[in-house]
Amino acid sequence: MSTLSGNNHMLALRPRTTADPALRRRFGSGLGIYRRGGDEADLCESSEPNTAMGVALPFPCHHRDEALPQTEHATLLDWLEQREPWRDADGGFYRTLVFGLERDADVPDALKAHFSPDNPAWAEQLASTLFQTPLTLRGPIALHQMARGHGVGIHSDEPAPGEETHRIVITCCRPCAPDAGGHFILLSGDQPRDARVVVPLRSNALLAFGLERRSHHAITSIRSSVRYSVVMSFRRAAAIPPEGAR
Repeated sequence: MSTLSGNNHMLALRPRTTADPALRRRFGSGLGIYRRGGDEADLCESSEPNTAMGVALPFPCHHRDEALPQTEHATLLDWLEQREPWRDADGGFYRTLVFGLERDADVPDALKAHFSPDNPAWAEQLASTLFQTPLTLRGPIALHQMARGHGVGIHSDEPAPGEETHRIVITCCRPCAPDAGGHFILLSGDQPRDARVVVPLRSNALLAFGLERRSHHAITSIRSSVRYSVVMSFRRAAAIPPEGAR
């Protein structure tokens, strides 16, 4: 199991064994796991902080507190707040608003160096460096907006041949209280009691992980404020067929 010690912004969890109100005091109602039909599971009822260890990751991932220089981060957040339209996406176990960056014209000039659909060199270099393997961007960069009532339930993404194998998520938001929700949860299985790590919502944070059967994750339901994210999906360079075979 991978470990990430010394990161003040990740919180290790273990299944609840005693009545411990620590999670409730820290997150309030911000740890509700979204379920199909609007029902929820409350992590505060099934988990407690695991203070006896560093942060042990249930599957390999990378975390950075600052994904972008502060100037570009401010530009990105301002743009996400102003741009429209958004498309509603309701997949049963998740609900959010989405927009796909299909053309360079969709991206402000100040952000093209990072999120250009026509020149993904920055994104591909970032992913290849983080995962130590050659990766190429697959599909459009996706923008997500999550507001009150939105969330992503527990799931994993096991790619079929040729599909994306790795993902990078950059979050953006205005300052908000922990009970606002929108926290990223890493799990060792598909049940709330399997939660192992909370990655609290922070603006300009980056989380990167491989897509496989064991990479269970979720985003807790939004109570207030708005959570934006830039989602970039990649696949191994060797998985791309040659020109003549496409």
